[in-house]
Amino acid sequence: MTAIGDVAVSRQEKTAVVDWGRYQVDHLFVLVGGNPLPNAVAARLLVAPGSTVHLVHTPRSAPVATRLGRWLSDRRQLRVVHHTVGPETSEIVAAVTPVVTPLAGQRVGLHYTGGTKRMAVHAYDAVAAALAKADPHAWFSYLDARTLTMRLHRADVHAVQDVAVEPAGLAVSLDLRELIHGLQGWNLPYFSTAARLAGSAAALRQIHMSAEGQGAWKQWLDQTQGHDPLTLPGDEQLLPVATELRREFGLGPDQQLPRDFLVKAFDLRKIYPRKSTGELREEAFKWLQGKWLEAVTLRALLDRQQALDLHDVGANLEPRRKHDDGSVTKFEFDVAATRGYQLFAFSCYAGDWEAKAQRKLFEACVRARQMGGDEACVALICCADDTAAVEAAARDAFGVPDDGSEPRIKVFGRADLVALPARLDSWIRACGSPAEVMR
Repeated sequence: MTAIGDVAVSRQEKTAVVDWGRYQVDHLFVLVGGNPLPNAVAARLLVAPGSTVHLVHTPRSAPVATRLGRWLSDRRQLRVVHHTVGPETSEIVAAVTPVVTPLAGQRVGLHYTGGTKRMAVHAYDAVAAALAKADPHAWFSYLDARTLTMRLHRADVHAVQDVAVEPAGLAVSLDLRELIHGLQGWNLPYFSTAARLAGSAAALRQIHMSAEGQGAWKQWLDQTQGHDPLTLPGDEQLLPVATELRREFGLGPDQQLPRDFLVKAFDLRKIYPRKSTGELREEAFKWLQGKWLEAVTLRALLDRQQALDLHDVGANLEPRRKHDDGSVTKFEFDVAATRGYQLFAFSCYAGDWEAKAQRKLFEACVRARQMGGDEACVALICCADDTAAVEAAARDAFGVPDDGSEPRIKVFGRADLVALPARLDSWIRACGSPAEVMR
């Protein structure tokens, strides 16, 4: 049994048993910044049912506060009150103090993970000062992104008590749509939750375990580019892939593979209703060119979803946002999962070109942090033989220590393909809180 703060954690237990009720308040003041995720977690854990969340925000962060308030009202049935403040100290104090003062005697808290440093300091001072003369027991809290721990202390006249409540990570669960659309405000029209053509994908993983197999597959792709139907490979090295494709599509020994079979298998007409038949057939061919690795990754996660406490898993996520000028920004997560409130983003590249691998990893890191904050974890799965340089470049660019203490950026290469499910399992567990890794 290991003590963390004042909470006992058993190595045999799946998660620590935490009585969140002892830390819950009737009025929680939340400082809203650019990322609503920490505030959503705090409101989920620290506000008593049916109580009030006070969202303190600037005009600039008002859209974030609006989304957060809607989510809290709809999903948590909490009363939400908005407080708009200016950037100056006097404005922050003037806005918060008159609201807090009448609450003396009630359970009150301040969560200050979001917002600017100035907001945090002066909102803290306002709440503490307003309650100081009434034997205060206000809770002040901060969500530690590195350890997935909610840190709390009381604004007590006699002492300041630090309480590390473990683990916040698995105490709150968000699905992918809830995180990306509900909290972050991006549309998420479609994503796949089924690993289709899993047998063929597994066979392709097998041949890509060697550079020779990868080269033979690329040669076949070059030869069949533009062909329809596709003549499946007869080369002995590639025969396992051809065998699996025939089995999964119900083809005879001498039958060719029409591209429309792939279009139908992946339901591409539904996903891309505006694309022409020719464009859909080209899109289908991409699966053979490399998107099969997404199916391998998705299958590995689905097989371990329960064991890893993965709340949601999906592939081919295309978040998009329409701007006031009519333009649209969109990007793609090849595969993504949520574990508690933590986002795991996977970029898949069935090639070995280091420069392209690095570009894909960088983009995944930017987008994952945009959607999941500093808690987000990113992995690139590729066929490169030397992954160290790619991973080191990303760690350096995003300020992640390279001493093994922070595993949230990871590159899996060709050597990892043979045991990819087990490698993913170990990495996901390593990205949890320190106490969870220890268990």
